[in-house]
Amino acid sequence: MQSKFVLITEVKTDKTRQGKDYAYILDQDKIRWNLFNGERVEINKGYVFRFEQNGEYQNVKEIEPVINILKQEAMKDLANRNDIIRLLQFCLSTTKDLVVAGKLEYVNITNISEELYKWINDKADSLMPKENDER
Repeated sequence: MQSKFVLITEVKTDKTRQGKDYAYILDQDKIRWNLFNGERVEINKGYVFRFEQNGEYQNVKEIEPVINILKQEAMKDLANRNDIIRLLQFCLSTTKDLVVAGKLEYVNITNISEELYKWINDKADSLMPKENDER
């Protein structure tokens, strides 16, 4: 199955050989896309089409609105950022507890907090393979 970004410029209908109505669209390049499964699309919106080539026609199998893809990526970035913030808060809190307990001087609180953060990340990296590493 192939994928392509498509900006909908026109939505039209046609009939199958058996006389059933179906929708088709024209994209930014005036390419025709057949929608046999009742998919809903809007003019001037972007989608990722997963399709199969059937002769000169592209028969759409799956449609994903681009806004959903962007939302998913934004949510991943936000989740990663929130994880980092939580870990930094933990490191700072732990360092503060050591200062209160008299084990550290207050002047070193941020440096030691950053060292603790780096140590936790290094330890996690050593225990878990990175996503991009090949196994």
